[in-house]
Amino acid sequence: MQFRIFKNLVVNDSVEGDPQNVKIDPNSLAAMKAVPKKRRRQLLMTKTAEWCIYSPFTGVIPGQRINKETNPPLTQCNFSADYDVPVAPEQIEGYLSKLDPALHPTAFDVTLSGNLRPSFNFESLVRFANFAHASQFQKELSDLLKLPTLFPGYDTASESPTQVWTLGDGLTQWKAGNTLPTTVLEGLCVKAFKKSHTSTSTGVGFDLIAEECEKRFPGMWRGEFKIGATGVRFWDPKADNPRGAMLMEGGVFCFTGDRTWIPYSDEAILGHDWSAKQNVLHFGNATEDIYFDDRNYWRLLPDGIWVASVGKNIELELKSRGVRAKAAKGELMSEMEEVLYYIQTNKRVAAAIPLVFIKPGITSLDGERVLNISTVKALPPIEVEGMKSWK
Repeated sequence: MQFRIFKNLVVNDSVEGDPQNVKIDPNSLAAMKAVPKKRRRQLLMTKTAEWCIYSPFTGVIPGQRINKETNPPLTQCNFSADYDVPVAPEQIEGYLSKLDPALHPTAFDVTLSGNLRPSFNFESLVRFANFAHASQFQKELSDLLKLPTLFPGYDTASESPTQVWTLGDGLTQWKAGNTLPTTVLEGLCVKAFKKSHTSTSTGVGFDLIAEECEKRFPGMWRGEFKIGATGVRFWDPKADNPRGAMLMEGGVFCFTGDRTWIPYSDEAILGHDWSAKQNVLHFGNATEDIYFDDRNYWRLLPDGIWVASVGKNIELELKSRGVRAKAAKGELMSEMEEVLYYIQTNKRVAAAIPLVFIKPGITSLDGERVLNISTVKALPPIEVEGMKSWK
């Protein structure tokens, strides 16, 4: 476990510990319970106060409080849920009957106000890419555990990564001391990442990424290299956890190691130069033999005929060339819109007209770039022995 324990609500520094091993002096506990909640908070806000205030999060700066801007959460070992209504011990079993036994709490605390606080330990640490990822994970976990309706009086502040907990009577283990399974936590973690991450697209075909990764790290990935597959952190020669990483569209989500999210364009994997080159090639392949004349898009068919296409038709053609139609989360433009804009600005022609005796395709006419769409071919002369053919 990696709880952080603070001695009061003022200090920023903490020590690593487990609140389940902390026992408050009975006299101090009774005295604190006798104080009204508002006054109790005032007492815990003094620098000289000493109690057990704990957080299940460890930040980028491990010994300090979680802060959205300066110290976002890096890992989480537990989830505690606050309820503002007392629940008698004999009622707990009935409330929990609506929840899968594999998801039951590890322990319960009775707060200083006399309310119930279930505590769910994790089988393994959950890692976060940033504050938004951690926040979304709390929501996903809350939904899975049915926390808003599990007991009466749920406090949604429980889902804030900056929330800290004041120990009450002490954490009492519930039955066998269940822990939330790693497989469940990993699934929620990836789901939360997808929802909170701004964009996971690289603009490079996944097949190309898989091919290049195998060239650079031969034999390091076991099994099929596909989105959703898990394996070792294949770029790290010291990695040995077979479930240490998951392949995603734009990068690798890591369950182990010192970084949670690593794009394929990161220098640790394929690098910026390779990714930038592939993006250029992708745009080039997608727009090959497509031009725009301020009214129509013109594309070359396999039989050598140029045809005019409008909006939906050209989008269908671009989709067949691997261009994404939908914008990823956080993107101002979809890849489709970017490619169409590229064609309109970089592959614009003054006109698309038939010009006989001039090679079909791009040519110049009166100083303007035009597209020759002629399919008429000049009749070649009769070949005479000793004379060069005319082309």
